[in-house]
Amino acid sequence: MDSNKVMVGCRVSQERKNEWDNFIEQSDEYNTLAQLVRTGVKRVISESQSNEEQQLEMVRDDLQGVLREIKQARLDIDELEDSIDDAEDISDELMFEIEEYFTNKDEQ
Repeated sequence: MDSNKVMVGCRVSQERKNEWDNFIEQSDEYNTLAQLVRTGVKRVISESQSNEEQQLEMVRDDLQGVLREIKQARLDIDELEDSIDDAEDISDELMFEIEEYFTNKDEQ
């Protein structure tokens, strides 16, 4: 026996073992129960890692979308600030003109 390997055991019902044995007998891919179990475990781990990678990619995509929305919100805020500054300038000009109008009217 290879010294780098350890024995791993598990208990299953006789019905389950019979099901697995029948599968192996009909399979061209598996010769032993150990081979079937090892392959099954590898697949479960691989699928789990694949699912985690897909979920991580979805989170990255979501975060990219949020980042784009934040950048757009900043641009919108900058544009609104410019509009407010313009409105304040116009308001100041109008107040000056109104004051000037009434000052000149009173002098006449």
